[in-house]
Amino acid sequence: MKETPIRFVWKDRGALRRFRTGVSLHSHTMHSRENLGFIPKYGATVPLLAWELRRLARKHEAKTGRAPDYTRGYWTPPLPGPNAYQLESRQIESALGLAALVSLTDHDDIEAGLQLRAREETRNVPLSVEWTVPVGPTYFHLGVHNLPPARRRPCCGRWPAIPGTHPSTCATNCWTF
Repeated sequence: MKETPIRFVWKDRGALRRFRTGVSLHSHTMHSRENLGFIPKYGATVPLLAWELRRLARKHEAKTGRAPDYTRGYWTPPLPGPNAYQLESRQIESALGLAALVSLTDHDDIEAGLQLRAREETRNVPLSVEWTVPVGPTYFHLGVHNLPPARRRPCCGRWPAIPGTHPSTCATNCWTF
């Protein structure tokens, strides 16, 4: 099998001469909901954080009568689609000196891509999504890029019925395949 060489730009700036375009395939906007269900598991591996999580859990339980459910919470990145697109594009163009191809992949949502396609200067950006698929006790995130806009239709009502999904992973826009 032929090996594919890996080149690090910070070691060899000359490696860029062979390329015309830099590609960003994984970027999130304010339309993503990053589920916080992983926090107790990973927090338990850091002693000080584990201690603080236990302290906060006791406080929450005393106040509400139930343990905190991290799977009901989520974090949302701060940037709207146009700002995230501009940030990614400028990083590729200024740091690498290449043309930029940016594909925004929010979790189960294409709103940022739709907003970009509504603008003249970004009407041809790829419409993409990071699809959250439940697999046993966890999730698999699958990047799906360059979706055809004509096949878009709302399907939010169907997603929570999938075993293991939570309403926070519900897509506001998705495709039929």
